[in-house]
Amino acid sequence: MPKDNRSANNAFLNDVVSAIPGFPSDFCFTCLMDLLDMQHEQRWKGSLLEIGVYAGRFAAVLAREAARRSSHLVGLDPFMKFSESEVRERLEAAAEFESAKGAKQSAKITLIKDLSGNWTPDRLLGMLGERCRFVHIDGSHLRADVLWDLTIADSIISPYGVIALDDYHNPQCLGVAEATFQFLSSQSRLSVPFAFVAGKLLLSGRLHAAKYKSRLEAYVSSDTVWGISRLYQRRMKNGATWLNQMLMGSEIAVIAGEGSANSRRLS
Repeated sequence: MPKDNRSANNAFLNDVVSAIPGFPSDFCFTCLMDLLDMQHEQRWKGSLLEIGVYAGRFAAVLAREAARRSSHLVGLDPFMKFSESEVRERLEAAAEFESAKGAKQSAKITLIKDLSGNWTPDRLLGMLGERCRFVHIDGSHLRADVLWDLTIADSIISPYGVIALDDYHNPQCLGVAEATFQFLSSQSRLSVPFAFVAGKLLLSGRLHAAKYKSRLEAYVSSDTVWGISRLYQRRMKNGATWLNQMLMGSEIAVIAGEGSANSRRLS
C-alpha cells in the first residue's frame, strides 16, 4: 500500500475515529482500511453493511469508504445506548471529512432501527441496492443471532467482498465461536476465512481470499507503527507455523498479540 494511504488512514483514525466510543482496536482498523484500499485500487464496487452500529466507531470507517466510492452504507441497530440521530451525525461527519480531503463522490447512509433477525437476505439486498463488498458483524453475540447474521452476510456478499466478524475468540462471547463453527461446517456457504486480526475473523469469497490474506501479510510485514506488527515480524523468523493456522479447511493468517500489544503504537 502506498505510504500516503497509510498516512491518510492514520490521520482519519486520529482526527475522527478516536473521538467515537467503542472497543475495536485502532490496529484492527488500519488493517481493514488497507483491505478497503485494495478494493479501491481494484475498482471493486458494492454496498457496505454493518450489523451492530453501537456509537458508530467502525461505521465511521465505512462512512468514509462510502464517500470515497459513492457507495451505500446501511447500518442495522436497535440504537438503545446511542440515538440514531447522534450516530448519524457522526457518520455524516466522517463522510464529510473525506470530502474535505478532495473526494468528489458522495455517500448514501441509511440507518435502520431494528434487529437483524427481522431481515431476510432478499429484503436487505433490496435496501442496499447491490451486493456488499464489506459486511461488519458486531450485533448480538448469542449463537443463534450470530449464525443468522453470518448466513445473511454470506448470501449478500459479492465474490470479492469481505465479512468481518467481531469477538470471534472473546471468552466472554462464546456464542460467537459456536455460531462460527456451525456456519463453517455448512457445505453451502460461499465464504471462507482468510485471517484472524486482533479479535476479528475475516472471510471472503473463495476466489479472492488468498489475495486478501497476502495483502494483510504484506501490510503487517512492512508496518513500523504498531506493536502487533513488530510481534508478527519477530514471529516470521520462527517459520510459517507461527503465522498461519488451518481453520475448517482454510489457511488463515493469524495476526494477534498478547494484552495491550493489540493496539499499542510504536511511534
